[in-house]
Amino acid sequence: MVHYCATRPSDKSGGQSVLEYLKLSEGLIMRDTPNTFLSKVVLKGFILVPEADLDAVKQELINHKRLTLEEQGCLVFDVVENAFNPLRFDVYEEFLDKASFEYHQQRVKASYWGEVTRNVERYYEIVE
Repeated sequence: MVHYCATRPSDKSGGQSVLEYLKLSEGLIMRDTPNTFLSKVVLKGFILVPEADLDAVKQELINHKRLTLEEQGCLVFDVVENAFNPLRFDVYEEFLDKASFEYHQQRVKASYWGEVTRNVERYYEIVE
């Protein structure tokens, strides 16, 4: 069994409380209160970038990765250029819960990354 620790703002004091997570074969279980289950969101797939946008996407990807990994609730964020097709980027993301995932989606839409990738074709599978 692997133990994970995370923090979240306390509802009353404004401080931080520690949550213990146990990674089990069925997913993540939150041990803050008995039998409380956490619904992790996983996005996987790829994007196809038009050749005309490739340089801008590659340059902004560095900043996009940094900002996403700083988001509360982002567990894994991996975007890698495909070795066989330079216009394809393989994407794998994990977020702690649906709220974290939805926040990420809204932030991206309003970001420079959202502008740079407006012509990108997205092929994703989202598992909640």
